[in-house]
Amino acid sequence: MRWLKRQFIDASLAQLLYDQASLVKWFGREVPGIALGHTLPFFAEIADTVLARLVAAGVTIIPLEKAVADPAYDEVGSTASSKFLVLQQKLADAAGTRIPVLSPDIKGLHRRIVEMAGDRRD
Repeated sequence: MRWLKRQFIDASLAQLLYDQASLVKWFGREVPGIALGHTLPFFAEIADTVLARLVAAGVTIIPLEKAVADPAYDEVGSTASSKFLVLQQKLADAAGTRIPVLSPDIKGLHRRIVEMAGDRRD
């Protein structure tokens, strides 16, 4: 469990930084990202550490209302998709220019977690 917590925290930071970099690349500017934490016991155990690591990495936490006031969210909201993608990935997918969902830094970990889950993924 300690390994999983440590890996999840590291992967969360790597994924957020990757998503932010691809967001800047897609829009050509900084756009406030929106990160969600699941209300599960596991996340409750690591939330303080995840948030502290994000702040230490330079992430600024702002109210949701301020983030969605950015015009980029109007563009994303007007683009329909049935896929689970973050906003720049959704727009890129609609434009036929796919942005990989996972950070290259965590592909190996993701593969390992999926293997560990086995048939319990549904």
